[in-house]
Amino acid sequence: MASLGRKFTVIIVSAIFAFLILLVGQSAWGLLLALNFKTNPRAVPWSVAVMAVVLCLMWEYLGGSWWPRRTSEKRRNYLRANPVSPHIFEIAFVSGVLAIVALAGYWILFFQLAKTPPNVLADTSKYPLLTVVLGTTMSSLVSPVVEEIAFRGY
Repeated sequence: MASLGRKFTVIIVSAIFAFLILLVGQSAWGLLLALNFKTNPRAVPWSVAVMAVVLCLMWEYLGGSWWPRRTSEKRRNYLRANPVSPHIFEIAFVSGVLAIVALAGYWILFFQLAKTPPNVLADTSKYPLLTVVLGTTMSSLVSPVVEEIAFRGY
């Protein structure tokens, strides 16, 4: 049986790795998006393509590819990305949709009960629709992918 100190060390090291993985993934997207909007906001959203490559490279490396070879097997085991059966995926998808519907209902109810000022949204009128749609899509991919890798795997 492992000592209490060893278990504590493993927990701390795992938390540090998870934080670093999350920091790299989220920071990369934030920086790329800011650079894309600063350099030429009306251009094709190149940050989406670059972030897709960054995510793929992170996935490959943390899945055991490349150097150092002595840690490849550990990285492959830590990623724990297993395929999900179509039936389970359907159940999870329907559950997610129903959860969003329920959340929307609660949102409407609570908004009726307590009058609050509306959220202030960024003015996206100066950006093409393609930029907004692709940027939003990549944002919705970066967070779950990076967080799943960081917290469920490492």
